[in-house]
Amino acid sequence: MLKISRKLSILFLCVIAACAPIKVDIPESNVDLIGHEFEQTKKATAIVDLEKWWLSWNDPILTSLIEEGLRSNYDIAIARAKLLESRATANLAEANRGPTFGLMANGGIQSTTLANPLEPTLTKYHIPASENFDTSGTIGFVGAAASWEPDFFGAKASDAQAAEYGAYAQEEGVHGAYLLTSSDIALNYIYYRYYQRRIVISNQILASMREMRRYLKGRFDVGHVGIELLTDLDSKIQAFRGQTKTLPAQRDRHLRAIAVLLGKKPQGFAIADSKRNIFNNIPTPPSGQYPLNVLERRPDLRAALLNIKARAAQVASAKADLYPRVSIRFLGHNGRIEINSDYLANPSALGGLISVGVSLPIFTNGRIERNIEAKDAKLKQAVLEYDKKVLEALNEVDSVYQAQFALKEQNNFLAASVGTQNRKTYQLNQMYKLGNKTLDAVLQSKIEANQFKEKVLQSSLAEAENLLRLYKALGGGW
Repeated sequence: MLKISRKLSILFLCVIAACAPIKVDIPESNVDLIGHEFEQTKKATAIVDLEKWWLSWNDPILTSLIEEGLRSNYDIAIARAKLLESRATANLAEANRGPTFGLMANGGIQSTTLANPLEPTLTKYHIPASENFDTSGTIGFVGAAASWEPDFFGAKASDAQAAEYGAYAQEEGVHGAYLLTSSDIALNYIYYRYYQRRIVISNQILASMREMRRYLKGRFDVGHVGIELLTDLDSKIQAFRGQTKTLPAQRDRHLRAIAVLLGKKPQGFAIADSKRNIFNNIPTPPSGQYPLNVLERRPDLRAALLNIKARAAQVASAKADLYPRVSIRFLGHNGRIEINSDYLANPSALGGLISVGVSLPIFTNGRIERNIEAKDAKLKQAVLEYDKKVLEALNEVDSVYQAQFALKEQNNFLAASVGTQNRKTYQLNQMYKLGNKTLDAVLQSKIEANQFKEKVLQSSLAEAENLLRLYKALGGGW
């Protein structure tokens, strides 16, 4: 029996010595970006620090709002809290790899009093006897327990690694929160300034329309024009006033959105007026951008890559279930190995127990294999999702760059049309002074010039919004 036991021990040690952490082959990405370049970035010439892209706008109010938002935004705070949770989970998985040790103790006092059933009889024959039997005693116990499951095949190490990659991915969530917060503050700020400008231009148009009505009313009074011209103009004035009534509400909606992004109450929140017209100072797109830069910078792509590594660790953990599990426990139960040390009221009652056990999955009806297949499928899915995200990012960057240059050219043409219309207004005004034109022609030209300004403003808004989209596509803002 002793020889068999030695042979089993030698076999056990050989198996343990031969085991090694399980390696998982991660499927290769089908998207090769080595030497790859964007097609639409060649026109870009600006040098921009993407980490703080808002500085290139040279708007102190915008800079102040974004920097305050990055300090106090609730989405960022929530992302940080989730990161702490993920890190704690990763630390828990790492702690599960080590041994545990605990102490136990209890004690008690026992006292018993029993009536002596022979006392009446003995007393009758004048034999001394006590009425009761009294017993007392103390009981004490002290114990120590420890357990450890050696991770010979890397199951626990893989679980810890997967949790660690999950924490890293959540850290990218924090980076993403910074990116989105800065972009959202800028977007709402730009819309706020847009509606401010819309209100100013609309008031100028309305003033010209009212001035035209006064002029036509005077000409009608002397019989130079018919009543239908006044009626037509009145309907246009009423329709235009109706269109402008929602502008303050739309402006204030973006103001309140900024307050929430800054972690403040929206009621009573205000932004200082600016003498700068932000739409006259839209920065040019950043230069020097390559696909590999985007992969290294965008939080969503970085998180997707970490997800692949986490899935690979989960596959390794699933494969480790095919191999024996060794456990060393003290105060063993359920057939597990134990070590126990007790101290009783009697000092001589001191003992302990040590045992070692190995569990080997012989028949699981394919459960382990199916679990491995499921984990492996998720790994392949993660690689495919990563490739898809990369292709979408490449498409997004080139598309936004191309749109940015197109919007810039569009704005140049629209701005030129405003200049042309202003020259027309000046020429009509000169002709009016010479008596060759009526004042309503001059006023109509002024109205059309302001309408062109509205189109320029709308196009500038699209250009500014698209530039913010470009910063996000490049992973800027953190």
